[in-house]
Amino acid sequence: MPFAGESSGHDEPPDAPASNTPSVTTTAGRKVEFVAVWSFVAALLCCPWISAAALTDNEQFAPSTATLLWMACVGFLLVGIFAFFIFQRKRVDRGESAGRAAAVFAGHTAVTLAVLVVAFVVADVALARLKPLPASAHLDVPKARIYGWAYAPSQPIAIIDPDTHQAYPERANSQGWRDVEHSAVKSRPRVLLLGDSILFGIGVPLEKTVGRQLQRLLGDRYEVIAVGTPAWGTDQELLFLQHEGWQNQPDLVILMFTLANDVRDNMSDHWSQGTAPKPRFLLVGDQLELQPLKPWRPSWLHRLFGHSTICRHLRFWHQTRRLDPKDFQFFYAPQRPDRQSAQAAASRAAETTNHDFARTALIEEQWSERLTQGWRLTLRLIEEIARGCRQHGARFILYVGAQLPPGEAGTIFPPTVTDQGKTYRLDPEKPFRLLTEFCREKGIPYLEEPVEFRRDFWQARLIFQNDAHPNAIGNQRIAENIARWVTEHGFLGTSGPVRQN
Repeated sequence: MPFAGESSGHDEPPDAPASNTPSVTTTAGRKVEFVAVWSFVAALLCCPWISAAALTDNEQFAPSTATLLWMACVGFLLVGIFAFFIFQRKRVDRGESAGRAAAVFAGHTAVTLAVLVVAFVVADVALARLKPLPASAHLDVPKARIYGWAYAPSQPIAIIDPDTHQAYPERANSQGWRDVEHSAVKSRPRVLLLGDSILFGIGVPLEKTVGRQLQRLLGDRYEVIAVGTPAWGTDQELLFLQHEGWQNQPDLVILMFTLANDVRDNMSDHWSQGTAPKPRFLLVGDQLELQPLKPWRPSWLHRLFGHSTICRHLRFWHQTRRLDPKDFQFFYAPQRPDRQSAQAAASRAAETTNHDFARTALIEEQWSERLTQGWRLTLRLIEEIARGCRQHGARFILYVGAQLPPGEAGTIFPPTVTDQGKTYRLDPEKPFRLLTEFCREKGIPYLEEPVEFRRDFWQARLIFQNDAHPNAIGNQRIAENIARWVTEHGFLGTSGPVRQN
């Protein structure tokens, strides 16, 4: 056995090919660099500052989820740093300087991030075209600080037919409403329509909505302004009038009242099917006391991700999948960190299981005290809108969404309904009787729908097969009902007969 430094007699001759050790080192270096680069990328994506802005409506995960994300972020960061030093050592062993190795690594990391950003943008644009999300109002636009959620001026809106899945790409007008533009200068009598998703026109293009069809029926002598936002309650519609509506100088205000939904919405300080916060009124004696939203300024990252279709799809999935309250508490923080705790947010997410918020609650014979108070609050909100109309020289009409045909309730709903082990007797005409009595007592014009319309509506002739909102024909029939009623009762002066399409 030779000693150190001695030849064994089997050494390679001086002109033998060089060893492949450098190429092995290069391959190993590339692998280590790959691990380092993607560890840094993973740390960036796991950072709650970024992931929360992309995936939540309020830029905040629940503390448990944030802790896990921070642990993952730090873990990936440590792996990346360790792999970087190994990569740098291997480059130095090949004769490069440490600075040169760091520059190469930084360049490769920048290129990787750039490629990822470009790929994300391309995928986002493709997803927006192939599978756009239904229109959704934003929580972080300026008007949302007043109403809870709203549309930004000229915001892109994707309207999707729930039956055919055809998409109608549109934009909100300069005021943030799904309507045509309206001049600030009034040139003819104005009709202001207020409502929620029915007036907004879920599933139908703009020209098929109630507002635009009513404009065609009334003709050019009148200007129809439609302000409808999905999931708004009567309280938010009252706030709109107080902040913006009267500036339009309407001659006639028509409140399109969705009875069951609006009562439920007015009872909550958040969206009834989620945790998005909203202002609400409390009925103190006979006075309305507003509980406004507290200011919230989203970060630039949240506003940036708010335009991403991929992020909106992920948010939509989070909001619509069924969650146990405990799971909700684990993953999600409240929408406004200064307004509620995670436990409160979890209980509110489960509030739809409360029977007072069931769709049949308002047509039952017996109401709970909470539902009774919600009904009284709703009537007081309607009365306040009517009072505001009188003060501003505008006439007011209450239009109620499709109710059950008299004498045919049993064919639509069974006599009783069972929920959470309890059986409730139904009286589908009860809320409408009470509403008629209220309007008669307060002198509020109440638009009654034809029996044929109610029958067609509840037999699904005027709504989508896969959605309970009015289809194009349903929107047209609603517009015809309104046009005929206001004309026959002289609400538009001597306008003559209404044109029928």
